[in-house]
Amino acid sequence: MFTEKVKNAAEKVMPVEKRFIEKLESFFAEKPRRLIVSGVAAVLLLFLLFVITERVDFFSVPNAVLGLAELMAVGAFFANINEFSLKKFAAAVSVAAVILYLALMTYGVLVGVNLSQIDSAIAMWTGHVILAIPVCATAITLTVLFVYFTVCRKKRS
Repeated sequence: MFTEKVKNAAEKVMPVEKRFIEKLESFFAEKPRRLIVSGVAAVLLLFLLFVITERVDFFSVPNAVLGLAELMAVGAFFANINEFSLKKFAAAVSVAAVILYLALMTYGVLVGVNLSQIDSAIAMWTGHVILAIPVCATAITLTVLFVYFTVCRKKRS
C-alpha cells in the first residue's frame, strides 16, 4: 500500500511528455498494432504523395518529407512481420524507394504528357530515372539512419 502511494505520487510529478511517450511505447509494444498502424500509414501517405504530385513540383520539400515518411512506414510494416531487424527494414526501404520513385515519375509524366511532344516526355522521364540513383540512395540512407538511431540504439541501452 505504501509503495502504491509512492508510485502514484511519482506519476503525478512525472512530466506530461514522459507519460505520453510511455503510453505510446505501451501501445506499440504489441506487434499487431505496429503492423496495422504502419500499414495504414503507408497507404495514406502513398495516396497523399500521388495527390500532391499533381499540384506541386515533384522535387519539393512536402514531397520529400512525405516520401521519407512513406518509406519509413513501408519499411516498418515489412520489418515487423516476424521479428524486427534492421536488415529487413533496409531491404524493404531499398525496394520501396526504387518502386515508389519510378511509379511517381511515370505517373507525373503520364499526367502531363502531350501527345504531340512524346519524344520530350520520354527524354524527361529518362532524365528523371537517371536522377533516381542519388535520390533513392539518399532517401534509403536517411531512413535507415533514422531507424538505427531511434530503434536499434534504444535496444542496446
